[in-house]
Amino acid sequence: MLVYMLSQGICKHHQIHSGMDYNTPIHYDGEVLPLPCFFGLDDELYHGEWALCNSSYSFDSRPPNMWVGPEQSRVTYKDNLCWGMRWEHDKQQFLEAATIIKMKIQKHIKKDIRLCKIHVNGQTFGQISTFHKDFTQDWVWTFVLFTNMEWNQEWGGEFICYNDDKYYHYPYVPNRGVLIPSNWQHRGASPNNSTDKLRTTIGFSYVQADKWDELITSLASTSKTKSRFLS
Repeated sequence: MLVYMLSQGICKHHQIHSGMDYNTPIHYDGEVLPLPCFFGLDDELYHGEWALCNSSYSFDSRPPNMWVGPEQSRVTYKDNLCWGMRWEHDKQQFLEAATIIKMKIQKHIKKDIRLCKIHVNGQTFGQISTFHKDFTQDWVWTFVLFTNMEWNQEWGGEFICYNDDKYYHYPYVPNRGVLIPSNWQHRGASPNNSTDKLRTTIGFSYVQADKWDELITSLASTSKTKSRFLS
């Protein structure tokens, strides 16, 4: 049984598989965060206040029904809820992780960026995440960090994204991550019925620095955004 356990120091650092050409995701298959930072983040998630409040509809559309794949039937907004966690903007562990990830991203996209949103998500068996976009602009990027301390790939939980009808599938491995433009469609698969564990991820969104004011203006009237937006 293949289980990744960061607490035992099994994971090794590897190079990133692909560069950001805006047509291919960047898959960070080495440790994204230093282990002390990752352990601190795990502690925040473990002791955090979780609620059944997340949904995966895009900013640009909230259809009453959405077809999500052959393994599921149609789902509605009410059926589509996953676990979310409240967090405060001054939470040091989240901001430390966001800064480290920001530095990694800037090396590859060669642009100055600014953190604009942190989204904490949790899924258990049966909690379906639909394909969605985090933002509609092509100058915002989303980094999805896999935050469970241990995970058996037989439990499922892979990350899927697509653009121009090309799909990319990434297995859930602790302290790994994927960077995509935020206007790409993506979803996290829920764990299967072989585990009762909560699959957790954190989505860090970054806007091109010189587009900050434009983003604020375009989303100022969106109440959903205000609750998670960093100003």
